Amino acid sequence: MPAIPEEVVLHTPLTYDFSATDDISGVAFLRGFLDGDEISQGAVVPAMPVGGYIFEAKTSDRASNPRSSDIRYDVVYQFGGFLPPLEGGGIYKKNRTIPVKFRLADYNGEFITSALAHLYTAKIENGIIREELSAISSSKANDGNRFRYDDEEDQYIFNLSTKDMESGEWRLRVELDDWRNYTIVISIQ
Repeated sequence: MPAIPEEVVLHTPLTYDFSATDDISGVAFLRGFLDGDEISQGAVVPAMPVGGYIFEAKTSDRASNPRSSDIRYDVVYQFGGFLPPLEGGGIYKKNRTIPVKFRLADYNGEFITSALAHLYTAKIENGIIREELSAISSSKANDGNRFRYDDEEDQYIFNLSTKDMESGEWRLRVELDDWRNYTIVISIQ
């Protein structure tokens, strides 16, 4: 089976090397399938959109004993971490705006500009994460709890309003359209 990890960064070229052996009767056939479509041995697929994929190899020996094996993997964005001022969490004043920012890239280090990203908040009390809510923006630049892309800085940004957030710890969760989530805990005073 090809050596493909469970998570592959967007635009990573993948080589589908697969083989079968049978020391008794020999191999009758070997076929590879990527999401149901046949793919040749050694094929290189340079770019696949984010999402989940299944590679399956099917074979049989000359005595008609079939075998199959599959691997499942996800193509995802490379998340560059939270940018200042949030890179390590921190304490923020109530009634202020907190710019929540991050970058996404592909395998080649090219910025991803068209991802869908949403922000959610949840109060933490006594170590328990309470009900998660859609984040509220302090500006009209954001549509609901959706991040916008800033072409000048090559980053996603959401201007988080702390006006309705109680004092204490809060978990911020970024949800991307590659089904990955990234969280950070902050304090509001």
